[in-house]
Amino acid sequence: MTDHLRRVTRALISVSDKTALIDFARSLAGYGIELVSTGGTRKALGDAGQLSDGPLLAEGPPLPPEAVNDLSAWTTEKGVLGVRAAQTLAAYYNRTLSIKPTPELIQSLKHELGQVHAPPALRVELAQLLRNHDLLDRSLQEALLDSANPASLRLLGAESLLAKESSAPAVVALRDIARMPNREMALAVAQLVQKHLGVDLGLALGEPLPALHTRLAADVTRRLMKWAAEQDAAAHTEDKAVSKDTPHMARGESPDKEKDKGTGSGVFGIGTGTRQ
Repeated sequence: MTDHLRRVTRALISVSDKTALIDFARSLAGYGIELVSTGGTRKALGDAGQLSDGPLLAEGPPLPPEAVNDLSAWTTEKGVLGVRAAQTLAAYYNRTLSIKPTPELIQSLKHELGQVHAPPALRVELAQLLRNHDLLDRSLQEALLDSANPASLRLLGAESLLAKESSAPAVVALRDIARMPNREMALAVAQLVQKHLGVDLGLALGEPLPALHTRLAADVTRRLMKWAAEQDAAAHTEDKAVSKDTPHMARGESPDKEKDKGTGSGVFGIGTGTRQ
């Protein structure tokens, strides 16, 4: 009788009592069984109460192509479902890169990261994944600084650049993000500014960031805004100096040549622009 048993490769999940559904789904996936769910179960998998569980498939056999396609589609969804789908895909790709990285896969991940219209949650997960595997090259890091990208991606790009060397574009990005009306993001920026730029913003490096609604968080945010304003002022002064010298440079002249006209010393000390 056992000769006629067939291995299950796909399972349809449709239950009314969703207690322990996540663990059950993980068990099935651990045997390499592709899960196909109804709308109600799909909703349960996207339940906000399960967000802290992280990736659905962190271990087990490789996902079949159909499952990868489904997860990719789910990353476009709003809310918990999109976030957990992105986390699950990243966990799958992380395992693949650790076991058998191929140039095709690496190029595909970099391409997906560079797509500005790709789901932000997926792009953040891919950026972190590539950085962890030392595959986030400088050109990608600089591309992440673009203002068209979500702040979290710009922050990740700036952090990656400043971790290795100084970077003026990264500082500009941090200055821009610091002005956003988001205290959580401001604290993350402050941590990088203090760590990589040596600016004391009142944080204890190596310790968890302060809670958002504490006096310390408010003070750190205030110091960060002051730093950003000082950076703006310095950049404005530099731009004015450059624009002042530009007309002379365009003519190949020295910025001080205007001073010489009429008052400068010519041959034998006679002013070339004065009437004798």
